[in-house]
Amino acid sequence: MKFYKHKRVSRNRISPLRREGLTELHRNISPDIITMENLQSFLSDLDIDDLIKYPEIEPLVEQIGQLHEINKNCILVTSGIDGGLKTVFEMCTADNDSVATYFPTYAMYKVYSEAYNVNLIDININGEDTKKEIYNAINKNISILFLPNPNLPVEFGLSQNDISNICVEARKKEVLVVVDEAYAMFGLDTVIPLMSKHDNLIIARTFSKAIGFPGIRLGYLIANSNLIEYLESRRNAHETNALSIAAGRWAINNFSIVKSNIDKVIETREWFKQELIKNNISAIGVYSNTVILDFYNKDMTDKFTEFMKDQGYIVKNNYPSMYHGFVSITIGTKDLMIRVMNSIKVFMELNNDKFK
Repeated sequence: MKFYKHKRVSRNRISPLRREGLTELHRNISPDIITMENLQSFLSDLDIDDLIKYPEIEPLVEQIGQLHEINKNCILVTSGIDGGLKTVFEMCTADNDSVATYFPTYAMYKVYSEAYNVNLIDININGEDTKKEIYNAINKNISILFLPNPNLPVEFGLSQNDISNICVEARKKEVLVVVDEAYAMFGLDTVIPLMSKHDNLIIARTFSKAIGFPGIRLGYLIANSNLIEYLESRRNAHETNALSIAAGRWAINNFSIVKSNIDKVIETREWFKQELIKNNISAIGVYSNTVILDFYNKDMTDKFTEFMKDQGYIVKNNYPSMYHGFVSITIGTKDLMIRVMNSIKVFMELNNDKFK
């Protein structure tokens, strides 16, 4: 019909498995990282008057600035990282532009590329050779280079120095570099200190992953003030709601709780990896709240996924064919991961002949 002005974008709907009472270990959001006690603390601090007024974003912006020790004019609050990425695509690409990012990576890069009629160039992840592919992509007449750091579902991370060098080369080609730091607090140094050195750098952050508030849909972009002013120029005046703002402010005010939760996830991740290795399972996971198991066999990953579902857990195994043996499991509390590990041991015992 004539009122359909844009190409339809194909996208999988969220699975209804949550309604079956299964524990979700496939969304890269650590279960129970925010406790009921934390939520009660937030609700007790909530000012109901804020919900019957138009939202005031400025106090949250100031707190984010204080948290990262940057000027508030370098911050743009968004509706999760998704909202930040959408803003960048809308304001910094034109029809038939090209952008580049890793493959495989977060699905929304492909969704927004299709929605804004932008050509998406894949950067295949292949150890240290990945860096060469990044520089090759810069020379392919792209307008934006998206670098999830660390990347998932196949883990890859870059150092501050790596990204600084990439920004220098990208600036020569007038390429914008967007570093997605959704998982950075689990194991990588932030590149926020580089913002003042590179006028072509944007850092995207979220309250979903490490902080543990995916339901509030809150994130922010950090860049030089001129770039932030440009990105903000066509946005809805009240894009972020008052409840999300209140939750974000609570998280920053109680950042010691957030940091303690992150430390627990990292500690449990390392324990879980060692347990997997003891049981002769290849385990990958250095930078995020997720550990990747490699069974080297698609049939075995399918069998494992179904077994874990029967045990009450949803794990992720929908990887591209080149990673057909991969299964990823999000790290939760130590007690939860002990139960998960016990289920994995049962699976290994039942399939012992397959692993000899």
